[in-house]
Amino acid sequence: MINPVSPQYVCRRQAQATHARARIEAQAARKGMTAVMAEVMQDRAAASGACTEDDLLAAGFTPEEIATHARAARRAAQRNARA
Repeated sequence: MINPVSPQYVCRRQAQATHARARIEAQAARKGMTAVMAEVMQDRAAASGACTEDDLLAAGFTPEEIATHARAARRAAQRNARA
């Protein structure tokens, strides 16, 4: 187990965050940010019963993207869940 304050842990977490961000950007270029966020919301809600702002941040979205797209993404996720 890696110590959570060790340089190795910090480096690994930064690499994971960079990878998550790159994945979000690539998907958003194809589908649009709102659609990508809606998919993440659906996946998180299916896995744990809800999707929080922390879940979206961990997935690689920025606070600005969340503020801009979360409402529309939530509506799209709810529509998709009913379909």
